Amino acid sequence: MNRLGLTTLAVIAAIASPAVAQTPQDAPPPAQRRMIDYLVNAPHVQNWMTWGVTPAPTPQAAEGVTGGQAVRVAVARGGDPWSVGAIMTNPAAITTGDVILVAVWIRRSDSNAATSPTSLPLLMVESQTEPKTVIARSADVPLSDSWTLVYASGTAAADYAPGQTAIILHLGREAQTLELGPALLFDMGPDYDPARLPTNPTGS
Repeated sequence: MNRLGLTTLAVIAAIASPAVAQTPQDAPPPAQRRMIDYLVNAPHVQNWMTWGVTPAPTPQAAEGVTGGQAVRVAVARGGDPWSVGAIMTNPAAITTGDVILVAVWIRRSDSNAATSPTSLPLLMVESQTEPKTVIARSADVPLSDSWTLVYASGTAAADYAPGQTAIILHLGREAQTLELGPALLFDMGPDYDPARLPTNPTGS
C-alpha cells in the first residue's frame, strides 16, 4: 500500500473517469477534492509519441491494464537509454511551487520478460523550451512482466504554459519489448506535502 491516500485504486479511478482536470472556476474546495480533481493531462495511450523505433508503434489491445490498450515499443538493440523513448505532451499549465506527480503503467512483454530482470532507465516530467528543466524524475525502476505503476514527483521551479511540459520515458538501454499504458499527470498545487506522494519500491 502506498503512503497516505494515493493508492493504486485511486489512480485507476482517475484514468477510468472520462473527466480531466477541471478549470479553476469549476474546481471544488481542497477539502472536498478527489484524486481525479488533480489530474491535468489526457492520459490515454494514443497520446504517446515515440522515437528510435520504425515504424512508430500504435495502440494495441492489452490485457490487464486500465483502458485495455498499450503502445508496444520493441527495442531491437541495447544502447544509450535515450536512443529509444516516448513522450506525452502535457496540455495544462504548471505554476511555480506546484507539486507534480506522474504515474505511468508499464510492463515488459517479450519472451524473456518472466525470467530476465529489467528496469526503466528514466521517467521524467521536463520542460520543452530552452533551457530544458526537469520537474519530476525517477530512474532505474524495476519492471517485470506484470503491469507496474512507475512514479516520479517533484516541485516546479518556474511557470510553464500549456504544452510546454511533457512526460518523457527513456527506454533504449536493453534489447527488450516494453508496453506503455496510460500516463497520469497530477498537479497537487503549491501546498501539498510531497512526503504524502507514492514512491517506487526502490525509492527511486
